[in-house]
Amino acid sequence: MLTDTHFPLDAPAYLRAEYAKRRSRRPAYSLRAFARDLELGVSTLSEFLRGKGGMSYERALFISKKLDLSPEQMEHFCDLVQIRGQETVEQIAARRRIERRLSHPEGSLSLDQFASVANWYHLAILELIDLSPIYQNASVLAETLFLEISEVEEAIDRLVRLSLLVKTPEGRLNRASAQTVVGQDVPSQAIRTFHRQMIEQGMQTLETVPIDQRKFQSIVFSIRMADCKEFSSELEKLTMQLVDKFHQRSGKERVYGLTTQLFPLHEPLQET
Repeated sequence: MLTDTHFPLDAPAYLRAEYAKRRSRRPAYSLRAFARDLELGVSTLSEFLRGKGGMSYERALFISKKLDLSPEQMEHFCDLVQIRGQETVEQIAARRRIERRLSHPEGSLSLDQFASVANWYHLAILELIDLSPIYQNASVLAETLFLEISEVEEAIDRLVRLSLLVKTPEGRLNRASAQTVVGQDVPSQAIRTFHRQMIEQGMQTLETVPIDQRKFQSIVFSIRMADCKEFSSELEKLTMQLVDKFHQRSGKERVYGLTTQLFPLHEPLQET
């Protein structure tokens, strides 16, 4: 579900984001299955995703409910669909509503910025391209990450537009920076989406990756609530020091995900 503070510039963005989210949970999830779940024909969905097909307001409203959009996002999606037809009074009104939303400071986050945070595979692509020349090939990236080639190609274009990847005159892709850091100005819903996807990726490897190629560790302990912020800060420093130590070595062969979680297991008792 897209964050309410982010309003995409086109209607297909909603479907692309939802399709990517479902594929991240189930790599075998196909466009045909997505069309079935939306009660659309595969060709109709494919055309719409390419920005060539349209749909009625009633159908747009039906799809927005299938996507579990908030009322604000539902209206925005339907408005985006409506302005794709011939110029009418309703279309003019829809266009004005869209302009108002996009001019609001909270709606200034671009789709590219949102997607680069919300979809885990963008950072994985950055690491893989930095790892070996073989990953310059979109089909190799798609096979490695269990994605569609179109998803990889769109992600690469997005990373280039965001200046996270640089394309040389010869067409080679280079990572712009050794590290990619998410700033505090990114909406929290996007951050939560990224973390959720990374946790789901970890859950899959728990059953599929040999134990000598992964590490899961869980600790239950108690601390003072006042120390939680300091503990988190120290944990972050130690984690980054460890990652930097091994990430800087040459001869790297594989991209790993590392998630750290600190959360309460109960509600504290209220003293009476």
